[in-house]
Amino acid sequence: MHTHRSARGMALISALLLLVVMTVLGVAMFRSFGTLERIAGNTREKQRALSAATSAQTFAEWWLMSSGGINSTAGTSCPAGAVTAPATIQVCSSILANARRPDLWPSWMNYTPPMMQVNSTSVGGFDNYVQQPAFYISFLGGAYDNNQLGGTQTSSYQIDAAGYAGSLNSVAVAESTYNVSVTHTSQDGLKKYLNHGGP
Repeated sequence: MHTHRSARGMALISALLLLVVMTVLGVAMFRSFGTLERIAGNTREKQRALSAATSAQTFAEWWLMSSGGINSTAGTSCPAGAVTAPATIQVCSSILANARRPDLWPSWMNYTPPMMQVNSTSVGGFDNYVQQPAFYISFLGGAYDNNQLGGTQTSSYQIDAAGYAGSLNSVAVAESTYNVSVTHTSQDGLKKYLNHGGP
């Protein structure tokens, strides 16, 4: 009779232990799902920021080669202390000192791609971007190749672009080196492209 009562007590203890183990496993799974959801959200925001940065970078490359290469100049002096967005796009004769800190870029240019919703007052909204993408064009150097029909001016540029997603913490920076070659003919001063793009 005494053995039967102790066996019934062991069954209760075993059931309670099993219940505690199942509860711990359930809570751990719940927390794991929450962490995975946050990781997925952060990855999505990083991809959105990178997409915004590459769109600004592509626009800057297009701007350099547009209008027959008229924008591919040696640039102007952009003061290091003037953290401002100029009214018109410009090429700077100096390279960025700290390309990883877009908030310290002097003379950056804002660019808003078509269909992008920028709302700096609302943070973290669905498909909301907290700030416009920006880019900075640096002149790296150039060479002139003289030939019988005129000459070819090849200029190299470094383009740094930054994009933000739903918050200022989700920022991505893209950088490229871009070459623009323009042939100047001796007949009537017309320009035509030999090649453009590439490192």
